[in-house]
Amino acid sequence: MSFSEKVQVLIEHYDALPKTRSGVPSRRDINPAQIKDIISWCMIAVSRSPRLMELTLCGTSIERILGIHMQGINMFDTYSEEDKDRYEQVFKLMFTQPCGIKLDRIFTSQTAGEKHLTMIGLPLSNSDGIVDRMIGVVNTPERPKSDLMMELGDTSDLLLTKTLSFEVFDIGHGVPERDFLQPILIPK
Repeated sequence: MSFSEKVQVLIEHYDALPKTRSGVPSRRDINPAQIKDIISWCMIAVSRSPRLMELTLCGTSIERILGIHMQGINMFDTYSEEDKDRYEQVFKLMFTQPCGIKLDRIFTSQTAGEKHLTMIGLPLSNSDGIVDRMIGVVNTPERPKSDLMMELGDTSDLLLTKTLSFEVFDIGHGVPERDFLQPILIPK
């Protein structure tokens, strides 16, 4: 399945979900059965504080591509020092003026070498209607290893990450403007 097809599946599911008072769907309304064709490429993260974005779900295809067990990690631990301020701003914008994000990143690890990943993320609310989490779908030109028993490293195997681009798209609330963000159009 191509990245655009994965994005389409996620966006169609997202758009069909009921919206909370914040204008975005709740995490509890995500139905894995309705996105079963892409679930191994999906991730969900929760903002616990400005620089603590916990990856609460990470699909098996993502982990196999990276060769690293990612679930439960702080996403900020995977960002270069020069990118942490920008990510903090991106997540704050995503949660205060709900918008979608698209990121292109290079991961380099001892386990898997260099990997190029593209991700889109969509904001979600918690059970109280506070926007503090996101669901995303990831793509890479490579196929994940099929060995279900493969040993996954941990984030200490991560040598370097580099963000190639930050882009935002409108999900019905407008698009925030920042000089490091590029607005893009995601067709519905």
